[in-house]
Amino acid sequence: VAEAVRGVLGPEDIVARLGCDESAVILKSGSAPGARIAARSIIDAIAGLNFTWDGRPHAIGASIGLAAICANCGEVDEIIARADAACYAAKAAGRGCLSVAPDGKISDDRLELPKPLAAAS
Repeated sequence: VAEAVRGVLGPEDIVARLGCDESAVILKSGSAPGARIAARSIIDAIAGLNFTWDGRPHAIGASIGLAAICANCGEVDEIIARADAACYAAKAAGRGCLSVAPDGKISDDRLELPKPLAAAS
C-alpha cells in the first residue's frame, strides 16, 4: 500500500502512518484541485492492488479526508482532527470516497504549510 501511495505522489510530498489503518499525506505544494486529484489517484492506486490471504483474494480500498494546511488553519492537532472528521465522512459515504473538511479552507487556491510543519520538513 505504501508503495502504491508513494507511486502517485511527487518527490517532495510526505507520507506518514498515523495508526492501525490510517496514514497522512502532506502535499508540499499544491492547489485544492491538485489535492483532490492526488486523493483520487491514491484511492485508485490502492483499489488496483491485489491482496491474497490464505489463498483467497481480498479487495482493499481507501477513503480519504482532505483538510487544508495553511498559515492560519490552526495547530497541527486541529488540522489532523479536521482531516480525520472528513475521513470518517468519506467512510460513511461508502468505499473509495473522498470528503473535504467542512472548514471550507480547502477551497483556497493555494495551500501553505504552517510554520511548525514547514520547519519539520
